[in-house]
Amino acid sequence: MLLKIIDVLFLIDIIVTFNTAFYTESLEIIDDRRQIAKAYVKSWFFPDLIAILPLDLLELGSVSKISRIGKITRLARLVKLLRIMKLFKHSA
Repeated sequence: MLLKIIDVLFLIDIIVTFNTAFYTESLEIIDDRRQIAKAYVKSWFFPDLIAILPLDLLELGSVSKISRIGKITRLARLVKLLRIMKLFKHSA
């Protein structure tokens, strides 16, 4: 149950990030939605997407697939952990 709540929060975070202005290195504010989306897709979008995929619900057919999916699931958990660390870093 807790994992599903975290996944929903990550999904909300993805939606919010697609709509949140940001500053460039030269302190210029970017508020154009197309530029925001382009920058997000180039940075954290795919790790965020992997973090919310329910990889543990996949149907498995063979032992090699099970071991491969196990590695992917661990990778997804690592990505979730990195996302949580990123959220704490920005809130501090």
